[in-house]
Amino acid sequence: MHLDRELGIKPTDFVLDIGPGSSPFEMADVLVDRWPGSEGVGQRGGAEFRTNGKKLVIADATALPFADQTFDFVMCSHIIEHIEAEHIEQFFQELERVG
Repeated sequence: MHLDRELGIKPTDFVLDIGPGSSPFEMADVLVDRWPGSEGVGQRGGAEFRTNGKKLVIADATALPFADQTFDFVMCSHIIEHIEAEHIEQFFQELERVG
């Protein structure tokens, strides 16, 4: 499946990938991770953290350092299961705010 086609992402869209781990979204322009490659924080069975040449911003997903509506599309396929229940509403508010 090609997510860019399935989701209607255009080459001109500005795309954010939050928590990409070892497999960042290929159409992402910016990556956000809280602990990229940190000791004790494994990536998929010890896989190496990758940026694939994309800009990396170190930040918490519940307090993103971007202005409102900065991105046309926000991807977060590898992180939601790691957000603690008490922070999930704030996480979704941040996705909506920057997207």
